[in-house]
Amino acid sequence: MFMPLTKTDFLLYLDAPNHLWAKANGQMPDEPPSANALHLMRQGLAIEPLARQYLEEIILPKNGGDLSWQATHGDERFEIRVDALVRAPATGDVDLYEIKAVTGVQPEHLIDVAFQSLVLRQRLPLRRLYLVILNKEYRRAAALDAGELFVTVDVTEEAAALFTQVEAWREEALAVLGMDSVPMEGYCLKPADCPCPAVCHPGLPEFSIYDVPRLNQEKKRQLRAGGVLAAKDIPDGFALSDKQQQHVRAAKDGKATADGEAIRKILDGLKWPLWFLDYETYNSSLPLFSGYRPYEPVVFQVSVHALLTVDAELSKHEFLGSGPEDPARLLVESLTKFGELPGTVVVWNQSFEMSRNREMAERYPEWTEYLGALNARVFDLMTVFSQQHFVHPGFRGSNSIKRVLPALIPGFSYEGLAVADGSQAMLAWYGLFSGQEQGAAREKTKQNLLDYCRLDTLAMVEIYRFLHSEFGAAD
Repeated sequence: MFMPLTKTDFLLYLDAPNHLWAKANGQMPDEPPSANALHLMRQGLAIEPLARQYLEEIILPKNGGDLSWQATHGDERFEIRVDALVRAPATGDVDLYEIKAVTGVQPEHLIDVAFQSLVLRQRLPLRRLYLVILNKEYRRAAALDAGELFVTVDVTEEAAALFTQVEAWREEALAVLGMDSVPMEGYCLKPADCPCPAVCHPGLPEFSIYDVPRLNQEKKRQLRAGGVLAAKDIPDGFALSDKQQQHVRAAKDGKATADGEAIRKILDGLKWPLWFLDYETYNSSLPLFSGYRPYEPVVFQVSVHALLTVDAELSKHEFLGSGPEDPARLLVESLTKFGELPGTVVVWNQSFEMSRNREMAERYPEWTEYLGALNARVFDLMTVFSQQHFVHPGFRGSNSIKRVLPALIPGFSYEGLAVADGSQAMLAWYGLFSGQEQGAAREKTKQNLLDYCRLDTLAMVEIYRFLHSEFGAAD
């Protein structure tokens, strides 16, 4: 029995034809959504009631019309569920409002609206097409203000310009639904995010061509067409940048390469003591506290490991805000009680921690001097690896601490942790903040979060010690 092509299926096709084929043919693994996918779904669902309030209280009074909310439309070939339609009573014309939990319009949003428009305009007098998005300039006061939280963007002309292309794409998608076998060239180019790896990437080696950093799509397809999947099998004459060549050479040789002099110079420039610092944050579409903008990160946790000398016993400090108040203020207060952090503040990916410090300083002026002083002393340990002073085949082309740690320090890894990445940490913290977690489960979640953040800073300590022992930085 033929099923109409839904918008969800159409967007799945645009991700990769194989993804749509896998879903239609029962080849999509029945797995729960990832923590990141759950978080994104939560953000979309969170704004819906306020978006409807915005339409009813701000948009409808301007038009004097009536609202159709999340109704299904379609025919024998296509099916959509439309967030909102507003009908003008005087003319009967209809405006479409597509709600997105974003702060800016992206090309995929225009494609989304164009797909809906092509279905609707066959049966409704469609007039204007709008995206309802979050106002990135809005700062929450005591309560959320739906009238200020959202803005509407007229995308009528931009979406109409895509009609011909979208019509062609949806015919291609329908053709995929009728295929008996998987499209030969329909695979995706992001196996780490692939929903059906057995269909798109069967037999993919651990260090594959997709792991070579910044390798463009054309070259990935060229290699795959030539039967090359493993990074170590990339031909020596294949055009790669010097940095890409370093990772491929590590894969071929099975051993690390290092610029010991560059690493020694970097480590010798650090001032003691060393403070290894890591934050965890929650990004919410709806600002949770006064003074926050949509998606402005809430810093809810910090871990610090302090090292007075390379062989000294570690001291640590940690804070986890789990109550209903803004945890960031209490977190900074806890840091100030720990000390001024003289010496060097060591982080992994400095843009993250430094940006959070600037945001907290703006929100809490009494801590501006303290947080500014922290930023002035930041050193990004990741630069040793992002600048490729040290390349290891176990990194598999990545600078992530989750790849670097187990490659350099066997026995240390994030495997087995109940909370093992930032997305899982966000979900876990929200369970505490919202009160969903109670009793023993709540205490267990707290401990899981502490264990995760603590490992982030301990990992930096161990990586630093490894580099120090290998390349002999002076104490």
